[in-house]
Formats: sequence, structure tokens, C-alpha cells
Amino acid sequence: MATGGGTDRRIVHGVLIFTQITFGITYVLNKVALNNGVNKIVFSVYRDIVAILFLAPLAYFTERNERTQLNAKLFSAVFLLGFIGVYGAQLLVLTGLSLTSSGFVSIMQSVTPVCAFLIAMVFRLEHIRVKRIDGQAKLLGVILSIAGTFIASVFKGHAVVGASNGFTLDLSPWNLGALVLAANSLCIGAYINLQAPILKHYPAPFSLTALSYVCGMVCLAATGAFTVNLSVWGITKLVDVIAFTYAGIVSSGLNFALQTWCVHKVGPFLVIAYFPLQAIVASFLAFIFLKDSLFLGSIVGGLLIVSGLYLVTWGQVKQKKLDAREEPTEPLIA
Repeated sequence: MATGGGTDRRIVHGVLIFTQITFGITYVLNKVALNNGVNKIVFSVYRDIVAILFLAPLAYFTERNERTQLNAKLFSAVFLLGFIGVYGAQLLVLTGLSLTSSGFVSIMQSVTPVCAFLIAMVFRLEHIRVKRIDGQAKLLGVILSIAGTFIASVFKGHAVVGASNGFTLDLSPWNLGALVLAANSLCIGAYINLQAPILKHYPAPFSLTALSYVCGMVCLAATGAFTVNLSVWGITKLVDVIAFTYAGIVSSGLNFALQTWCVHKVGPFLVIAYFPLQAIVASFLAFIFLKDSLFLGSIVGGLLIVSGLYLVTWGQVKQKKLDAREEPTEPLIA
């Protein structure tokens, strides 16, 4: 990991603020498009086409020496990556967005890294040493994130900002949307874990992302061909065109490249530390432009999720430092 000087770190902080603000804007624009009646599959197909057009040249010119030949086994893995991380994740997040609000969706996205960690534990790619401080932090973080997700999913509560429809503790469309968003986080968590072994054989992250978008887009287009009327594919409102174009270029393309660069510069902990800004931006814009409310359950659940996220990430960083100290060193004289 490159450390960089003071100027580099200021640039990184600026880039991270930019990415989280633009992510927050994405959810608001997507919500506008859904409110206008744009079909979820149609929106996803157009978004992915734009993302592919952005990522393909980037991958071609920056990774021409890193790409390896795709064999049948590797292509099957890439297709699975696209099916889970693009096809499944996009339909789930748009379904969750249609049932809840932009701010709530951005809050629930913070549980994604924890889901990725849990899936890695199941497949023994990660482990927890409960007797060490890093293991205790990760365990507590997982518990807090699960508790936060549960609270946000089943407890809506009164509106802290905006109009309230009273106390609710039942399986309403909002609660169903929260569960769908939790499933979306699991899909993205699986996508993240699948990337690691594939990148060992195909060490070109931009190219891999572009290929996974192609596979996911093909699955979405095939589903749309059988389930969506031809007339629905026409999008006439400018704001809807802006929404899928913005999502394709900024969220799927530009922000991916920028966050990859930031992780290389300062590591994952600082990148994840800026996640809450996304929820703040989305909630504020949704309140101003969509008159969305922010509910008590979302705030309490979101705080627990973010706290858990910080603990898990801190535990992973601490684990690397402790493991490095425990590694046996070669003697100077044999």
C-alpha cells in the first residue's frame, strides 16, 4: 500500500468525499426513475450498457498487459460473478428502493462489508481469534451489524425528520424492502469474495468488472425479453435517462476506479470510514426533493450497522499488524 505525503492524503480525502456524495445522489435519482414508473429490469439493462461503455475502454488501455486468456472454467466463474453481483444485486437493490427510501437504502449498504466478512468466514477465508483484541472487535462488530440490520428491518418507528405515519412493528412493504436490501448486501458480499480467487488467475480488476457487467446485462436482457412488454423499453423522460446514465458512469464506473485507487493509497479502513456520508447525503436530498421521512428505526439500526462496520474493519487491520509481529523471522546467521 502506498502511503503518499500530505498532499496525497488530502487528495484521497477529497476523492472519498466525492465518491460518497455521488453514491448518495445515485439512490435519489434511481428513486425518481422508479417513481416515474421505469421498469427495474429496463433500468438495470440501460445502466449496465452505459457502465460497460465506460469500463471497457478503461480496462482495455490500462490492463492490456495484465489480462490472461479466458478458459471455460474461468469464464464460468466470471458468469457466476455477473449473475450474483450484477443481475441479482441490482434487481434486489432496486426492489428494496421501490419499497423504502433513498436514505434507508444507503444506510443498509453499510452492512455489505460485514456480509462479505461473514461469507468469507463460512468459506474459511477469514477467521476470528476470540482471545485476541482483533478477534473480539470483529466478533462484536458482526453482532452489532446483525442487530442493526434486524432493528432497521422490523422496526420503523416514528419519523425523526418529515411526516410520520405512527409506530409500526409488522411486516409492511417497508420491512419487506429492508429484508430485500439485506439479501442485496449478501449478494454483493458473495461478489466481493468471488472476486479474490478469480483475480489470482485473471489479475485485471477493471476487465473483470467489465466482463461481469456484460454477463449480468445479458441475464437481465434475457429476463426482460420474456417478462417486459416492448413498449416499456422506451424511456422518454430526461430525468430517467439522466438517472441510468449517471448510475452507469459514476456509480458503476468512475467510483469503482476511484475507490480502488484510494484503497491502494491509504488502505480499506479510511475508505470505509466515509460510508456514513453516503447515507447523510441521500437522506438530505431525499427529504428536500422527494419529501422522504427519516425514521427512528433507520437511525438506530444505521448507527449499529456503522459501528459494527468500523469494528470489523479495525479488527481486520489490527489482525494484519498482529500477524506480522508473530511471523517468525529468519536468523541473520544460520
